[in-house]
Amino acid sequence: MFDKRYLYYGLIVLLFPVALNFILFQFNSSYAYGDGDVWLGFWGNYSGGVISAIVAYLVANFQIKKQLQLDLSKEKFARRIAQLPSLVRIKLELENYINQLKEVKQERDYFILANGGLKDEDEEEGIEEFEVISKKYKIELLNVETYKFLEKIENDNLHIELITCFKFYDDFSKATSFDLISLENQENQLMEDYVHDYSTVPSVIEQVNHLHLEMQDYFIKKENAWKNLLEKDVITKFENVLSEVEQEINNIKEIKENESSSILSNIN
Repeated sequence: MFDKRYLYYGLIVLLFPVALNFILFQFNSSYAYGDGDVWLGFWGNYSGGVISAIVAYLVANFQIKKQLQLDLSKEKFARRIAQLPSLVRIKLELENYINQLKEVKQERDYFILANGGLKDEDEEEGIEEFEVISKKYKIELLNVETYKFLEKIENDNLHIELITCFKFYDDFSKATSFDLISLENQENQLMEDYVHDYSTVPSVIEQVNHLHLEMQDYFIKKENAWKNLLEKDVITKFENVLSEVEQEINNIKEIKENESSSILSNIN
């Protein structure tokens, strides 16, 4: 859309000489000192100074904006390059977590197979799903140091996806590696102590209730962990995020190589 201000500025520039001519050469006043030539010289110097000041301001303003854009570009470039070590470390962690998830899934499948498969309601052979879920599985816990590497990730979508992956793995590894059998043994031991010493009834009941609630809580966590892994195809999601991380690493390497080539060409 046309800005009317430019039209006004143009009219002022065109009409200014006319007005100046009228004021200096057509209008006489007893309060004005000097003839037209003197005033013409004054206005020439005055307008020249104003124009010079305006030009200097415009040039300085242009240079400041240009330098600001250059500084922002350099800062953005530096931040993106600084991601590289963190992205490489995240890549290694993701690869490890994917392998851990695959191995624990294989362990579960083998456990079911070795026990004759999952037992249906109308079957006598096989293993109860409760036992499959309750089993303690061998899996590495999340390396909490990994979260520190996320701080430098510039890509917001990738940042969110990585947090989601790490959060799932943290919850899953803690749940599936928890030993419910140990809690059952503690509960059985308390009940055995209760049989031999009735004076401990209030304390034993309280401890048994606490253990029972804890067992229920962990069983639900285990059940949800396996349900999410198997039904939501989490491993594939992890692999997709890993591909995004690898692509980001390659992009940064390419940018870094191009920048290095540009610097060398300028030196030569």
